Amino acid sequence: MIGGLLPWSDSHGHAFSGLHLLQEGALDVFGTRRSLSSAFSATRLLLGGLSLQGALLVQALLFGIAVFLAARAVLRTHGWLAAAILSALCLFAAQETLPTSLSETSGVIFGAVALAILWQALGAGSVRLYALGVLVLAVGLNIRPGDLAILPLCVVAAAYFFPGRGTRWQAVGLAALAVLAASGAAMAWGLAFGNPAGAPQANFAYTLYGLSVGQDWGAGFRDHPDLLQRLAVEQERVVSGFLFDRAVANILADPRPLIGQCLANLGHYLVSTPLIGYHGGMGGTSFLTAALSVAVLLSIRRSAFDTLVALAIVSTFLSAGLVYGDGGWKSASTLFPFWAAAIALTASGIVTGLRGWLARRSGRSFPIPSAPISLDGRSAGGVAAAPLFGCVLVLFAVFVPAVAAVTGLARQPVPGKAGMAAVPDCPEGQDGIVLRPGFPTATLRLHPSGPSSPHLVPDIGIDDFRRGLEHSQSEVVPYLKDVPAGFSVSYVYDLRQDRPELSRWALRAVYLVAPTGLVPASGGLIAVCGTPVSVSLFGPRLLRATSARPLP
Repeated sequence: MIGGLLPWSDSHGHAFSGLHLLQEGALDVFGTRRSLSSAFSATRLLLGGLSLQGALLVQALLFGIAVFLAARAVLRTHGWLAAAILSALCLFAAQETLPTSLSETSGVIFGAVALAILWQALGAGSVRLYALGVLVLAVGLNIRPGDLAILPLCVVAAAYFFPGRGTRWQAVGLAALAVLAASGAAMAWGLAFGNPAGAPQANFAYTLYGLSVGQDWGAGFRDHPDLLQRLAVEQERVVSGFLFDRAVANILADPRPLIGQCLANLGHYLVSTPLIGYHGGMGGTSFLTAALSVAVLLSIRRSAFDTLVALAIVSTFLSAGLVYGDGGWKSASTLFPFWAAAIALTASGIVTGLRGWLARRSGRSFPIPSAPISLDGRSAGGVAAAPLFGCVLVLFAVFVPAVAAVTGLARQPVPGKAGMAAVPDCPEGQDGIVLRPGFPTATLRLHPSGPSSPHLVPDIGIDDFRRGLEHSQSEVVPYLKDVPAGFSVSYVYDLRQDRPELSRWALRAVYLVAPTGLVPASGGLIAVCGTPVSVSLFGPRLLRATSARPLP
């Protein structure tokens, strides 16, 4: 995030897809890749009052509730120490993505709630709760794909978790229906709201082609440079289809590059996965830590809870070769709460065992902080919270944004209708945009640096802003370094309708640089004129504003 507020790169893609859905009633090309991710983004924007800051606050609230529910589920079976470790690991894992619109935080949210529901289902022996937990997990994996092997593993494991003659096949069948329901919802969203030029999970074609030639996701564009221009004019369905066909042909002709790259990805995964944090945090290898934890747990107890977290570790191992090379830690974000649970259970068990050993050696009693409240997970009070919240999340990801898109709940008026001027009247050599203040609300106001300069977004000192740019890799950074104090930088949505090319990718997204106060903070449609700067073929654009006026 630029300046801690303005999205760029994938963060921009997810934020803009939500805005596009609310305004146009349809997904853009980027949003068509993962329709439920864009839909969930639109819901957060709605709940946040169409403010990017508000949407981030909603995301933080959902994250807090999700981790609390997961921790409480573990608390009921393994005590407060295990719950505390789980909470800390989840927080540290999301520390860099939580204040952004990236989909990794959504993955952790759905993963944590799925863990809470599945934990309760195993403790209570409830087939229906188990199916609900699988549904929440499957929706989360459609929002932030990665370790997809966990879904068939959960379906098969249902027969182990519910071995009764009357419940085994019921559990397997309901779990399978839950997976199909989540996939069907994503497909239905793509058919109903998707962009015809886009394709669901299109970026997997780039990854598969890279694997087929022993390289990364960018290999297709290096081998076929013309594809980038075709992609710029919204032909992603064509581009991804071509690369997928070429990838299959490459694999059939010689599978060795694929096998070699998958093994290389797996080896890299095992030695470089961060313990906590998106880019490393404290370092270490969380996968190996979690895997070792599961081995210890299964060798001691082999309870249903231990088996559940073991499934997540196995799924990560099976998926890492395919997805880690391009996805990195992001590919495991939805299952990270399960990793955290494995580590938490083992650490808690070690502390319990150590205190028991000390008690036997000394003849004194030591309080055991990890003593469970209820071994069967059916403690009185609040048992419905996780299932209810899981249902709410599914509604937020599937139904609420569909209603908003169809009804135009948050749609802004556009120029050229209701007697308003159709286009901004700008001097020769300048370009113009039409915006509505508050759609979205995302403005950084830059102040002179000094002892009294503000340090909290959206008001920050110019030196703080420039220092932040040094750590950003956005294409727009070179054009923002010389913005002086007294100016504002906003992320706005261009509503003008006379240029169809603006509907390609995210060209309606604009970084607007203007003297603070030039553009009104409220009111109706505003026409803004200024000097355009070409930043990217795919957007956002950048405009240095010189004038602004209300449209009649």
